[in-house]
Amino acid sequence: MKIIVSQSEGMDILTSYLDFNQIDYTLDDLWDNDTNTYSLPPILTQDDSALLIVSNNVFRELCTWDSSRSGLVKFCNNRNKLWVWNDIDNLPNMIIDFAIISNLDLCVPPGSVNLFPDGSLTINHPANNLNNIYIHELPTNFPLGLAILGRIYKAKVDKHDCSKDYMLTTSKKRSRPHRNVLWKQLSDIPGLLDRGHVSYTTKSQVYNTPSWAGHQLPHSIQGISDFHPSMDLYTDSWLEIVPETLYHSGYFITEKTIKPMVTKTPFLLVTTRYQLEYMKQLGFQTFSSIINESYDNEPRIEDRVKLMLVQLQDIIKNGTQAFYNECTSILEHNQNKVFEYKGRYLYTMDLFLTQHFELAEKELG
Repeated sequence: MKIIVSQSEGMDILTSYLDFNQIDYTLDDLWDNDTNTYSLPPILTQDDSALLIVSNNVFRELCTWDSSRSGLVKFCNNRNKLWVWNDIDNLPNMIIDFAIISNLDLCVPPGSVNLFPDGSLTINHPANNLNNIYIHELPTNFPLGLAILGRIYKAKVDKHDCSKDYMLTTSKKRSRPHRNVLWKQLSDIPGLLDRGHVSYTTKSQVYNTPSWAGHQLPHSIQGISDFHPSMDLYTDSWLEIVPETLYHSGYFITEKTIKPMVTKTPFLLVTTRYQLEYMKQLGFQTFSSIINESYDNEPRIEDRVKLMLVQLQDIIKNGTQAFYNECTSILEHNQNKVFEYKGRYLYTMDLFLTQHFELAEKELG
């Protein structure tokens, strides 16, 4: 069985599995410079017994254009398999063009196309009515950030010579009003911005600025800087303010919270009410024995931010280094808990992948 993997974002777990198990595969970006679209090269559509694994975004592009879609159908009908790997918090995008997937379902043999979403579908979701395209939900009983966090480049964390009390990096998004609330309240407190490494701008501008781009990262992983801590910042900041993805109606632990824990950095959260309580239920420790974390209980995001900033000012007033030193046992516990979850996640994913690769090998020969 020949394995081809699309060279795109979100394939890290899969390619690391293949590398670790010494399974031969070929990387191919599937980009056609002549048409400026993704497409399958003719030699690939003539193959048989091949397993092509593409990201969700590449799959959508392949299905969008008639020429690339016909090549995809030909590939699937020539005794090959297509996996659509979606391990990057993108489930809604996988199903958003359901009409395209539904039409493709009519043109391919049973089991030739397999979708691997990173979340559950509802019982009444139309994708459950597909006949020939199969869906295999990825193991998702782990906080998202643990699944996608990359290896830490130059991972040693030494905070004994920090120049700033805290760090905050966030981006402007219309759908994230809690970040606007945080920025306004933070800016209104005289001198507080000067105490930290602070960036509040568009995402593209953040990653075009060397201090925030994780410039120690090798070029091969620069494109996924979200998932790799900028270690020069973590070693120069006593704590981090973390504006999580959500601020109401749901708990969602992403790499934003995982990064301070894995780098042994204390954190203050701007996120959903009771998120700190949720983290305790997962086995993590917070800093309630040292500071007042009642901000986690406030119904209004404006009040949560206000009370969180009161704690930040108290920490600075009493000495951020002293606060950091007092957090040592909590930081050790959380880092170990992250490693425990990560190890369990990788073990569960390895079993999942082994099962599906063995099945593909059996069916393709």
